[in-house]
Amino acid sequence: MAACPLCGGGLVSSGTCRGGCPLAGTCQLQCCPECGYQTVDESRSMVARLVRRLFGGTALDTASESGMPVEACAPQRGATLADLRPGEEAEVGDYGEMPEARQVRLAALGMAPGDRVRVVQRRPVPVIRVGETEIALGEEILSQVALARRG
Repeated sequence: MAACPLCGGGLVSSGTCRGGCPLAGTCQLQCCPECGYQTVDESRSMVARLVRRLFGGTALDTASESGMPVEACAPQRGATLADLRPGEEAEVGDYGEMPEARQVRLAALGMAPGDRVRVVQRRPVPVIRVGETEIALGEEILSQVALARRG
């Protein structure tokens, strides 16, 4: 079962997402019963498969669809929090050119260099979990927070 990119719940086939739907037999969507998010079910949509073949997907798309562990497709050097997808976890590196006042606010919320963070959701607003704290951050801030380099 695929994970919902919005809330992290499980996506279900269209026949089971909404009881009594008149399109249940021919619908080509996957739905998240927890938040209502819908996406095209590529296994049932010829157009979606064609678009995937023509334009391809990112390495993270391919890895997550294949069931590969998130750590195996974690971003490499130069990556920021903006590069992570929902469910991925990484260690905070540094704040780069971020103003000091913003760095102090993030540290007060519990997000400092060396801390492990997990992306909870990307839409409608990015939410990061640090320990037991969830923080909603803008894309600008995410792109300024570098991830720690591995080995």
